[in-house]
Amino acid sequence: MFWVLVLCGSVCWGVCFGSFFLCCLVMCTCYVFVLLVVLWSCSVVVCLGFCGVWVGFGFWYTNAYKDILLIFLCLFCVWCLVELFRVFTVVFSKKGTGVFQSDGDTVVIFDMDGTLGLSLIPEEEAFRKVFELTCQEASRSCGSRVSLEKMEQFYRQAKKEHYELYPLKPRRHNKRIRLRLFLEKVQQNNGIRFASEFLDKIHDFYWKHFVARARPYPDTHKTLEMLNRKSIVVIATNNEDEETELKMKLFGLEPGKHYRFLFSSERLGVCKPAPEFLERLIQCLEEDLGQPVTGKRIFVVGDDPRNDFAWAKSIGAITIRVRKDLHAEREPTCDDEKPDYTVNNISEILDII
Repeated sequence: MFWVLVLCGSVCWGVCFGSFFLCCLVMCTCYVFVLLVVLWSCSVVVCLGFCGVWVGFGFWYTNAYKDILLIFLCLFCVWCLVELFRVFTVVFSKKGTGVFQSDGDTVVIFDMDGTLGLSLIPEEEAFRKVFELTCQEASRSCGSRVSLEKMEQFYRQAKKEHYELYPLKPRRHNKRIRLRLFLEKVQQNNGIRFASEFLDKIHDFYWKHFVARARPYPDTHKTLEMLNRKSIVVIATNNEDEETELKMKLFGLEPGKHYRFLFSSERLGVCKPAPEFLERLIQCLEEDLGQPVTGKRIFVVGDDPRNDFAWAKSIGAITIRVRKDLHAEREPTCDDEKPDYTVNNISEILDII
């Protein structure tokens, strides 16, 4: 569009002055100047003002070719409107995604569960509902009475075995595996046998109650939006891809708007607090960014002193603890677990970063 107008304007002035070559040179010079004004100052008003004076001079200089100059002026106005619309579209679209004002020198890595929303207490409550349902099923179908306390004991045994089977591997947080091990413990210790479809039933039952209770914190969305406009926001979680996707939808977090990159333990192949988690996270982040992370300010935000901070301090990251959810009262057991900052609400992070 730009060069079409250059040609049209050159023809108009060439007809007026009889020197097409000279007018092409003048037109190109003037248009390049206008383009530089737009690029340097982003001022469409300056562009319009300059060209209005220039075209107006053409009207004043010759009165014989008003119609030709009028056509040129109309074309030029159309171009200005198109450029104005394009500039506003780019500015507002980028402002919405947080990219427009992004500061590439700051990286903020968020844990998800317990940090961005209430999910660990709902998880405990959902498992308790599963224990109650299992007690009822054992009594109804097998005539065996198992106390709720016993069910909780079997679950702790199953959880320990689960962690031993998958040491710091993504599947250590798989709920179906955890529930299958739990049912095996109940059956082995009580001489009972559940129907094969009962595992599917309690798995769906768990997620039904979890979804009903889990939610983002009231200030999560606004805080992430503001941070994403001035820094690179990353979410790194121990969950597998399927569970990560479910929780992101549940928390209402959108890529571009609330964060730039999302990394699950399934993608990284390892869970926190393994040192390899950090190594692979940085490697994947650099691949996605297309540039090294070295030299950038890195903040790590989490809720669990035992899992979220020791690995972060090994690269000199600034650690921030959000004292929320299940681990709100958990205290650090060593210096590596102590965060640099502690906040009670996620919005307080804006005063630190």
